[in-house]
Amino acid sequence: MAVLIVGCAVVIGPIVGTDIKLTQDLGSRAETVSFNWNNGVSTFVIDLAPGQESQVESIACHIVKPDLQSSSTANAHFVI
Repeated sequence: MAVLIVGCAVVIGPIVGTDIKLTQDLGSRAETVSFNWNNGVSTFVIDLAPGQESQVESIACHIVKPDLQSSSTANAHFVI
């Protein structure tokens, strides 16, 4: 049982940490940040707040990519 708990913490911990970092750094620019894991592919899904659509390139390049690269989920994909 303890091995299962530690295994889950090792897998889920970095994801939660990245999710929190993205949420903090995006601030009011995003309504939600969520994580999907499908067939071994990790993807963060970011729903922008209304009016932020024109900033998607800047948000991706200056917030999302650096946050992912500095985390332990650097290979995760993202969708905005």
